[in-house]
Amino acid sequence: MKKAVLISIHVEDSPVAFPLAAAVLKTAVESSPLTPDWRVELLEFCKPCSPAEIAESPALAGADACGFSIYSWNADIALEAARLIREKIPAVTVFAGGPQVTAVPAVFENSGHFDFIITGEGEEAVPAGLAGLDKAESEVAADIFSSAKSPYPAAGDLRKRRNLLWEVSRGCPYNCAFCYESRGSSEIRTISEQRMSDELKLFKKNRIEKIWVLDPTFNHNSGHAETVLKKIERLNPGSHYTFEIRAELMSEKLCRLLSGLDASLQIGLQS
Repeated sequence: MKKAVLISIHVEDSPVAFPLAAAVLKTAVESSPLTPDWRVELLEFCKPCSPAEIAESPALAGADACGFSIYSWNADIALEAARLIREKIPAVTVFAGGPQVTAVPAVFENSGHFDFIITGEGEEAVPAGLAGLDKAESEVAADIFSSAKSPYPAAGDLRKRRNLLWEVSRGCPYNCAFCYESRGSSEIRTISEQRMSDELKLFKKNRIEKIWVLDPTFNHNSGHAETVLKKIERLNPGSHYTFEIRAELMSEKLCRLLSGLDASLQIGLQS
């Protein structure tokens, strides 16, 4: 059995310090026909942390590969940690992905610290990379997000978390110059209604207190928003939810549904 370690470096120790990206990739790798002999461990750090602390983690002992989820706030730490890991464990395969890698891939390609990098979504590319394939050679379904298994079993004991991130849809139909979402896919993809229900039941069972819904514009489609809110009302109304919305897309019906929940709305002033 081969071992991969996925490293998350959170911006701070806060309620939203949840390794969702790593849990999604762990689920993808352990479900993929390309990587049947791989198992994945999650390793988390919060700033301030040192690259040496990451590179010297006991979790890396015996690892065949390690990967970094890289954002603007952790890029410098991740680059130096990757360099130290390559020095300490020369045989390990080191890779990176995430928004910062997607935005400026040349920085990471030219660093010499990574065997491969991933731009865009990683559910298909990470198993392909671990299997020694190019993404184009992978036989995994293209729309893997909509059909993927829930990542929450991979995130460990949710009772210790109390707060988490919930990704119900991906993609954004808008093209706001200031927003990173517009550089991704404009195609909106959602998880299945059955998975929504199962995850809400799981959140209730584990007494999750706060849930940040990651849909970049939750109410871009009123039908989608109504479906999610009705499921929340029926299956897990006890948690506090945070949604990102556009004010001009609100309807009286959505307002009524939201008013019955413990919820916060983030409304951007944008056009």
